[in-house]
Amino acid sequence: MFARPPIIRLAHQPEHRDHVQRPHRELGQGDRQSVKQEAPKGQPFPILDKPAFKGAFRVEDFSPARLMQDLAIEVPRTTDPNVLQHMQLSTQFSGTDAALQLSSLKLELDQSHFDGELSVKNFDQPAIRFDFKVDSIDIDRYLEPSPKDTDTAHDAAWDVAIPKDELQDRDLQGTLRVAALRLAKVDFSDAVLGLKLSQGKLRLNPLTAGFYDGTYSGNVSLDGSGAVPVVSLDEKIDSITLQRMLADITNTESLSGTAVGYARLTGRGASSDAVLSSLDGDVGLNLTEGAYEGVNVWYEIRRAYALFKGLPPPPPEPDRTVFSRLRFDAGVQNGVLTTREMAGELPFLNLRGDGSVNLGQSSVDLRLVAAVRDAPELSKDPLAAELRGKKFPFRISGPLESPEISVDWASLLQGEATDLLLKKLDLKSRLGAQGADSESAPEDGKSGDSASEPAAAEFQPEDAAKSLLKGLLKPKKKKKPADESGQEDSGH
Repeated sequence: MFARPPIIRLAHQPEHRDHVQRPHRELGQGDRQSVKQEAPKGQPFPILDKPAFKGAFRVEDFSPARLMQDLAIEVPRTTDPNVLQHMQLSTQFSGTDAALQLSSLKLELDQSHFDGELSVKNFDQPAIRFDFKVDSIDIDRYLEPSPKDTDTAHDAAWDVAIPKDELQDRDLQGTLRVAALRLAKVDFSDAVLGLKLSQGKLRLNPLTAGFYDGTYSGNVSLDGSGAVPVVSLDEKIDSITLQRMLADITNTESLSGTAVGYARLTGRGASSDAVLSSLDGDVGLNLTEGAYEGVNVWYEIRRAYALFKGLPPPPPEPDRTVFSRLRFDAGVQNGVLTTREMAGELPFLNLRGDGSVNLGQSSVDLRLVAAVRDAPELSKDPLAAELRGKKFPFRISGPLESPEISVDWASLLQGEATDLLLKKLDLKSRLGAQGADSESAPEDGKSGDSASEPAAAEFQPEDAAKSLLKGLLKPKKKKKPADESGQEDSGH
């Protein structure tokens, strides 16, 4: 297996003699040399007290999986069954009875090439230090395959145990630099990972990488020193292409744009589900110049308005909503994101809203209001022209993987019913007249429009809404003459 046997030099190893000369072979050199050794009488071999050695060795190409089988060691199950089939390494080494240093270490594992150094001190409680460069590696290939085909299996695949015992009695520190890294279906470039594990606490910092045409930076820690593991995240993304990232993670390209965001979160628990359900902190995301595929918000507003007015719907349009900016900022408590700000700018529309996202249950419930801006282009569409200044409530709800976007009819009907009531009862003009009369009324309080005062006093929106909502969705009738209209109003 060795292309070249280890070179081992044992220097100055005298016995209980004044002088010893013995033949010595430097393995792999092919020549025989004589080593002269001298020491005072009564001195033991130093190799027994303070051994020291150095050399070099090379391990030729072999299959780690096949070697484990030959040694009756269980081969780990991996997502890619073709990994662990190729490995070779070479290194310089030096050490004593308390330390080992590997330098100029070159390792090939399947298609990945490692280059760096590694040291170990105190073999009873090893303190390991490393510094490696890697050309490329796909970590996902070496992970245990996820269960498939059942809901239980799906849940089990996502609920991962948080390491705790594995962190104890470990002393590990070093830096890993990877030109191309794939982890959790996400691609990173020029990644730098600083790792420190000590006293049951793991920290990944610095943690930087090129990330989907932008950058990623993070500071991640896992504290397993207490009774329950604690996970802390401080992560940022800048100028990433969101659509490419979502395509890798969720196999969908429904949302595009350039993203800038952050997450500062802390959670605790023995599993990933427990951590998600306990997360506290803050998150924010800002998207610019993007689109949402699958629904056309502007078309849906016009279609709903046409239905509301009893008019034919507008011609079908592509299911795509373009936006110039979307902003989301939220506080997180017990795994639930509650919005502090949610706003967007779309063609002809300004979006505002609030709501929540439950990370533990993987569900979303957001309520938005789309306010139609005045724009010259609206005059080209008679239906759109009627929408100037109007507000339409929307709701985004359901599972995070596939939420539904719909008109919030309850809020819409409530708002339209109020407006319709005011028009039917002529309440705005009456209240306005009442205010004007009160300023010019005699001191005895009598008003010139005494008939309007009882109507305003007896106005009950709840009762009137019951009758008015029955005809709310009917086509708007033509306007009657002023005298007939006045009689009709008084009849209500």
